[in-house]
Amino acid sequence: SPLLDQILSWFKDAVINAKEFVADTIRAKKELCIEDVCVNKDELKTLLDNAGIQQKVLIQTPSNFTAVATSTSQIDLSWTASSGATGYNIYRDGNNIAGVTGRTTYSDEGGLTASTTYSYSVSAYAGDNESATSTSVSVTTFNGSEEDSGSSETGSDNGTTSAETLTADTTAPMTPKNLKTVPISSSQIDLSWTASADISSAGEEVSGLAGYNLYENGIFIASTTAVAYSDTGLTASTTYSYSVSAYDVVGNESSVSASLSTTTAGSI
Repeated sequence: SPLLDQILSWFKDAVINAKEFVADTIRAKKELCIEDVCVNKDELKTLLDNAGIQQKVLIQTPSNFTAVATSTSQIDLSWTASSGATGYNIYRDGNNIAGVTGRTTYSDEGGLTASTTYSYSVSAYAGDNESATSTSVSVTTFNGSEEDSGSSETGSDNGTTSAETLTADTTAPMTPKNLKTVPISSSQIDLSWTASADISSAGEEVSGLAGYNLYENGIFIASTTAVAYSDTGLTASTTYSYSVSAYDVVGNESSVSASLSTTTAGSI
């Protein structure tokens, strides 16, 4: 079709990157139109599948990223796991210095200098697909006298503070309840749910609720701070399964709600 021919010519001429293009289009839930011919996100995926072009899977950026200076030559990093990730890339001052699998921690002992500030970030990956990098965190190695006194400096994606003031929060928010789905049209389904809370076993608020993650057919599609979401760019007469989780300000994520399936309206 002219539409597919145009898309493939863009990729061949390197005008746009196929994986990034598909990811951005799907993430924004937009239709792509050329010469009055439009495709939604599902139709676009089918076109590219048939053409043998690999789609890019959306992977969540690691959250709750923290860097702690432990000596004149070592900085320890940690973060919250990303759903669907098989490993993580570590960046120092914008350069990839390591990759790790099976864990969410890393110790940078690669020739650091005393009293020097370094900037770190982390991304998640699965296969050839890589998430955006986390917010960068800067932390300074010890100057020698600090090491003798046993003090430390900690950087996090929420700022920099002394290690003594950090309170570890490993309590996940409550799972959102009463998920409802309403098919609005042949290309839109609206979701809503009851607000969650970030409460400890003692009944006290922990770090505070930050927002919600939405999943379509088991795949992360969006985050929102509201208790409602409109999923657009869908295919007519197609059944979609949805679930929602809550996350707090330090990145702890609740279990996902029970999934709920809904079918879009047929084409008119």
